[in-house]
Amino acid sequence: MIAPEMTAFFAAMAPMLAGRIDAAQVESRLGPSPSGTAALGFYAELVRRNLHKILSDVFPSVRAVCHGDGGEGRWVQLAAAYADAHPGTGADPNLFAARFPQWLATQTGVPAVWTELADYEWTRLIAFHAPDAASDVDGFDVRLFVRQYSSDIPRLAVAALRGEAPGAEVPVLVAVFRHARTAHLGTFRLGAAGLAALARRRGLPLPASLGALSDDAILQAQDALVEAGVLVSAQSPDHRSEPCTHD
Repeated sequence: MIAPEMTAFFAAMAPMLAGRIDAAQVESRLGPSPSGTAALGFYAELVRRNLHKILSDVFPSVRAVCHGDGGEGRWVQLAAAYADAHPGTGADPNLFAARFPQWLATQTGVPAVWTELADYEWTRLIAFHAPDAASDVDGFDVRLFVRQYSSDIPRLAVAALRGEAPGAEVPVLVAVFRHARTAHLGTFRLGAAGLAALARRRGLPLPASLGALSDDAILQAQDALVEAGVLVSAQSPDHRSEPCTHD
């Protein structure tokens, strides 16, 4: 059983750490802090900085494009607003960032390409940390994801981190994956045959638009996907973990 004093303590501290009340309001509920009001309030500042760091680490390319549209202040504003809307909970810090792409899509004045960048970076993170055991051998929607973007988001992510200007807006269909053998993160640009190969691998019917593809073309695309580590080969050696990097 939790003592009433501890219940009162957590009831006051939790909203302060979430930024909903200040240290003076905590002291009005619990009494003066021995270390002083300012020192007590600094705990909330530490939490805010940690949440900001998590978003910066998970979405570095989004932060980079923000710098080109308002500087660091633009990113800080978005990070603070997201933290207010989705206070951190649970033991896994990365889960705090999970809803950022969807939240970003609802924000006025945020370009759609930022949302796609956020989705790409979050997808890479969950692919990298995916468990080895999956419901299917290839790990669809676990370590392997198919994404369609309105721009070449993988290339834009690299350009943003390098401080380079984005290229032309060319729609892309890509597989975002953790390599089946090396565990490196990668992207694979899918053509019609590659998309058909993935559909067949999942046991899905081919859409009418892909019906004209020959079996040979689809098999060649499947072989290319296995060679690239997107799909698992019949005999796939154990893989080892590698650092998470943009390619």
